[in-house]
Amino acid sequence: GPDFLNAHIRIGELEWFGNVENHIKTSDWIRHGHHQDRNYDNVILHVVFEHDVSNNDYKLSSLPTLVVSEIYDAETIRNVAQGAVINKHILCKDQLRYLTNLQLTFIKDEIIYERLVNRAAFVDQLFSDPREVLYYLITHAFGRKVNSTSFTELIDDFPIKDILVRDEDDKLIILKKKLQHIQSGNKAPEFTFEWRHKGLRPKGFPAVRLMQFSAFFANYDFNYQFIYLNTQEIYLYLIEMFETRNLFLRRHGINVLSTQMKIGLIVNAFVPFMFWYGQNKNDQDVIERSMELLRLAGAEDNYVTRIWNKTSVTLDNAADSQAHLVIYNQFCRGKKCVICPVGKILLAN
Repeated sequence: GPDFLNAHIRIGELEWFGNVENHIKTSDWIRHGHHQDRNYDNVILHVVFEHDVSNNDYKLSSLPTLVVSEIYDAETIRNVAQGAVINKHILCKDQLRYLTNLQLTFIKDEIIYERLVNRAAFVDQLFSDPREVLYYLITHAFGRKVNSTSFTELIDDFPIKDILVRDEDDKLIILKKKLQHIQSGNKAPEFTFEWRHKGLRPKGFPAVRLMQFSAFFANYDFNYQFIYLNTQEIYLYLIEMFETRNLFLRRHGINVLSTQMKIGLIVNAFVPFMFWYGQNKNDQDVIERSMELLRLAGAEDNYVTRIWNKTSVTLDNAADSQAHLVIYNQFCRGKKCVICPVGKILLAN
């Protein structure tokens, strides 16, 4: 169909409502068969770079045609196109410096809060016991984006009550058995979803993550009273817990939790848990500490954050990286600048 729908343009004193079609050459209209396609009956403007046919040959001489080369020279158009290629990921890359720190902080806080509200609402539909919520969120975080669904299936097969009653070695034996279907390359019948390796480095393969997962819960008691500590103490508590797990992993010859994996657990498990708990208990202090914890954790390092790092925006912590991940995935990827909170401010200026 036409390139732009529901356009409103004015030609002289006459206003037009309809669709707009773009081509390099006017003759492309005929070459593409638009003159025989009813989907193009409502086109009110044909935008071209080169008007290469006479009106008599055009067959649609009544269709208004805007010839861009008569307005802009080829070099200007080439520079604009080149800029679009350079900024293909974030179209407003060169304008971001016009945002004030106050504007950007407000946008990030709104985005993070909305994300945590949505996450809490989703979890609320699944569980009511805080320990089960924490178990689910940690398990989901271990799977990361690629294998989160497969990891959360472990909850049904290895419920929290089993973790609480078994000793460390027993837990490891049970979970090690679940590695067999991964290492053999076969899908176990009790799993609905496949374990995925594509796009992962060897240290992030399911077999490695599953061993880290089993070691993490080997001596975990699901005590969530840490949420009542101050934010700095919560952060130190989590870091110490991760280091204790890494000692356990080294002792059993398993790859340790990387810095980014630790950040991922804070961002995707412990922060959402605190926010969910605070909402359920109407405890605003816990909610605020959950968002403060994001600001203490380091920024995530991935494909999207590396794109942002090439702009004037600085990602200092996990709150920054989370907010900009949402902005990129929800708005930048689809070029939805007119509804993007950043785009709205820049366009208004």
